[in-house]
Amino acid sequence: MSNIVLNDLSYNFEPLKLFQPEPDYRVNEKELKKSKEKSRALIEKIRRNQKEVVGGNSCVERSQDKN
Repeated sequence: MSNIVLNDLSYNFEPLKLFQPEPDYRVNEKELKKSKEKSRALIEKIRRNQKEVVGGNSCVERSQDKN
């Protein structure tokens, strides 16, 4: 496979290795819920910041206005 260097990081595009999880593996529901809430809050914050920066228009709408 080929190596690509981007921003001083080297990326080696090798296929991902698949693995089988253990049959008795259980997800920690409490940690999963906390992670989902944190992700939702982060996404909402990013969306609010985008609206403030662009002035209420999405980036797509803004780029179409220029054309």
